[in-house]
Amino acid sequence: MINQPSTVSKLILSTVITMGSVVTLIFIGFSEWASLRYGENLSQTDHAVLLAETIALRNTMILISVAAVLIAIALVMLFVRRSTKPLLRLAEQSNRFKTTLDRAMDSVFMFDPETLKFFYVNRGAMQQVGYSFDEMMQMTPLDIKTEFSAAEFRRKMNRLIAREQPSLTFETIHRHKNGTHIPVEVFLQYIAPKQEPASFVAFVRDITERRRAEAELRLAAATFNSNEPILITDHSGTIIRVNKAFAGITGYTPQEMVGQNPRIFKSTQQNREFYRTLWHSLIETGHWEGEVWNRHKNGKACPFHACITAVRDESGNVTHYVASYLDLSDLKRQQQSLERIAAEEQALAKILSLSLQPLEMQAYLQQALE
Repeated sequence: MINQPSTVSKLILSTVITMGSVVTLIFIGFSEWASLRYGENLSQTDHAVLLAETIALRNTMILISVAAVLIAIALVMLFVRRSTKPLLRLAEQSNRFKTTLDRAMDSVFMFDPETLKFFYVNRGAMQQVGYSFDEMMQMTPLDIKTEFSAAEFRRKMNRLIAREQPSLTFETIHRHKNGTHIPVEVFLQYIAPKQEPASFVAFVRDITERRRAEAELRLAAATFNSNEPILITDHSGTIIRVNKAFAGITGYTPQEMVGQNPRIFKSTQQNREFYRTLWHSLIETGHWEGEVWNRHKNGKACPFHACITAVRDESGNVTHYVASYLDLSDLKRQQQSLERIAAEEQALAKILSLSLQPLEMQAYLQQALE
C-alpha cells in the first residue's frame, strides 16, 4: 500500500517552505534595518510612526509568507492525493490479483526468460512441489522438471518467443522436495507487454488422479470385453452397464438390467445381515469379496464368487461400483460329488468293520447314503 508522498512531492514541499522562510527573514531584516537607518534623523513622534508601520509591514509579510506556505502545502497534498490514487488502486488490484491466484486450484509459476529464475509462484505451486516462496525464488523450472534438459526446455520457450504458436500445452513430471514424482499438465505462455519486462507464465495442474482414472478405464475396457461377467453401477447402485458374459449367467438381456438395482438378483440364500455387512465393507474400505447366491431370471439360485470395488473421483467421492463374478456352479457340483463319494467310502468302511447279514448291510448302506 502507498501511504507516503513521493520523493518529488517531498522536494516540492521542502522547497516551498524554505522559500517562504527566506522571504520572511528578508522582510524582517529589511524592516529592522529601515527602522534603525532612517530612525536616526526623525523626531521621536515620526520614529514611533515609522516603527509601527515597519512592524505592521513585517507582520503582513509574515502572514503572506504563512499563507503562501499553506497554499503550497495544500497544492502539494492535492498533487499527492491525485498522484497516489492510481498507485493505491494499482496496489489494491495487485493484492486482489495475488489473492485470486493463491485461491486458484491450479499452480501458477512465473519466471524470467533470460535467467529462468522464478519471480512469482502462488500458494498452489508451493504446495505442489513442497518448497517455500524464498526457496522457489532461487530456483528455475529445470530444478523441478526431470524430463527436460536445459536445451530441450529452451527449444520449447523459443517457439513461443518466436510467436510460432501462442501457447504450449504438454504433460511432464514435477519433482517434489521429498523426491516423489508428480505427473502434471502444463499450459505455458510467453507474455511481452510494451515497455515492460517479458515473462513466462505456466499454469500447472496435478493429473495424478486423471492418470489413475485413465489406467482404471483402460483396465475396465480390457476386462469388460473378456469372458468374465462384469456389472457396473453408479454411486447409488443403479445398474448402468453389463457385459455379455454377465447377461449370460443371469438370463436377462442388458436392456432389461440397465436402470435396475442389483436387488433383482437377490435370492433367499442370504439374509439382511449378509447384505448389511457387504455394504458396510464397501463404504468403509471400498471393497468386498466373497460368495454370493444370485437368482437367475428363471428363479433358480446360483452360487458366485463376487469381487466388488468402489471407484472414486479426484475428491474421493464414490462415482461407480464395479463387480466381477465367477460362476461356482460347476465347482459346487464337483464338491457335492466328492462329498457323496466320501460318504459312500465311509459307509463301506463301516460295513466291512461290522458283522452284518446281507439285508442288514443293505439297510445300513441305504441309511448312510440318505
